[in-house]
Amino acid sequence: MARQFRYKIAPAIEQVCTYFDLNKPALLRHAGVPADALDDPSKGLTEAQFFRVWQGMFEVSDDPDLAVKIGKSFARAVTIPAALAYCASRNVGEGVRRLADFKPLIAPVALETATTERGFEITAVFAGGRIATPSMAMFEIVYLTEMMRNSVLPQLDPLSVSMPQAGAATTAARSLLNCPIRESRNIEIVLRHSDATLPLISANADLLDQVQMDLNHKMGQQDGQALTSERVKSALVELLPAGNPTIEAVCERLVITRRSLQRKLKIEGRSFQELLSETREAMSLKYLRSGEMSVEEISYLLAYRDPNSFYRAFHGWTGMTPAEARRAVLQ
Repeated sequence: MARQFRYKIAPAIEQVCTYFDLNKPALLRHAGVPADALDDPSKGLTEAQFFRVWQGMFEVSDDPDLAVKIGKSFARAVTIPAALAYCASRNVGEGVRRLADFKPLIAPVALETATTERGFEITAVFAGGRIATPSMAMFEIVYLTEMMRNSVLPQLDPLSVSMPQAGAATTAARSLLNCPIRESRNIEIVLRHSDATLPLISANADLLDQVQMDLNHKMGQQDGQALTSERVKSALVELLPAGNPTIEAVCERLVITRRSLQRKLKIEGRSFQELLSETREAMSLKYLRSGEMSVEEISYLLAYRDPNSFYRAFHGWTGMTPAEARRAVLQ
């Protein structure tokens, strides 16, 4: 049985308690975590403990803007390797995709990216199907937004952000984000296409090579890491609109050889073509749900050269035509 991965966040919790005047023993008691859980930074917290402690910080504090303040502070202190990988990348979009690759090393939260007609979309998904509390959602949104802002010269404001219980966003949060905050089950940030291509002032190819090598090694050691099949799907979400959903392109994105990828997928009982089909199906339903694109446009974004091929594939997935499915999801 695989060892449960532990998240080494003791230094971060110590800093939050120190800088924002939180009582650490009281926090750990509130979270139902052993009093010595943070004494050895090398041990880390389980997934469940991680969420209880992180949410506990907001519950034991009487500061309604604590999530905003922590998010801004963490975005300024680029010390963790995954954040360094972001900063050393060429542009915002590339950096966020790299951060998404290594996010499982930081927290039980997955980042998903997609380029759509709306813009460059960043979605944060909590492990175990958890719905983020307003404070945890706001922390993620502020942290990501401020990290992107700090790394470029022009002012970068999201087109919109979405979160559960959006009405709970404080005046300070709304002023900082400077964009609409919408109600959603998911945590989402939408950037302008042009902002996703902004060059990072800290881009450094040599540093990136070193950091990625270390992070790839750590990902390989993480027993509880995201399944390879899920990483392939995330890569395909990016590659499909560009018309390049090949196994070679996925291998390049994931920094893995074709042989290694196929071996990992075989262990998980999956195949590349199966994952490609599942990703196309999920994206097609998402596009149809938006109600803004024609079937021909959706076909193009899913890298079908012939719309008729998309029609046949879609009917095979759902037993419906795209038009019938659109009516069903919009009802």
